Amino acid sequence: MTHCFYSPLLNEMIYDKGPSASVLQDIAAAEQLQTLAEKLDGICDWVSGQVDVADKAIGAADIAIRRAHQLGLYHHQLVIGPVAISRLYGPDGPPECVELTQAAVTTDLGCVAVVWCSDDYEEWLDSDELYAAVSKRCVPLCDCGPAVRVRLVREIPGLLRSLLWGVEKSRILT
Repeated sequence: MTHCFYSPLLNEMIYDKGPSASVLQDIAAAEQLQTLAEKLDGICDWVSGQVDVADKAIGAADIAIRRAHQLGLYHHQLVIGPVAISRLYGPDGPPECVELTQAAVTTDLGCVAVVWCSDDYEEWLDSDELYAAVSKRCVPLCDCGPAVRVRLVREIPGLLRSLLWGVEKSRILT
């Protein structure tokens, strides 16, 4: 489609054949980018919601542990979940070592992430010093990155129930 208009500055008619094919491609690419940006915005909102829910759950579990202390919860007890995150160390780390992360609930620290290198983890499995070894590797879950919090918070309700059940059971037996 050709458009024409008079240019008083040039004192002549200007003929424009319309947008070229490359301009149309640029417009289509811009529209695709806009669509992708809108999808990404929706995904970011969803992830942000997941992080907020995880933070609220961690806070509620920590409050439950503090309240249990008021009711006589014993110190130095913990329940630890399965390995939830495994990743290779960075490029400078030995290739045979893997970093392992587990969720745990402790009576002293609340909800935590326990981070091991694979060698230490194997040693711990064979030792009798459960609490001492774990307490050295604890990071409060609220201090971990969002991805770790969202992944590990799934384990917390079951671990909290197990911890409180174990405490109740030990009170009955004593």
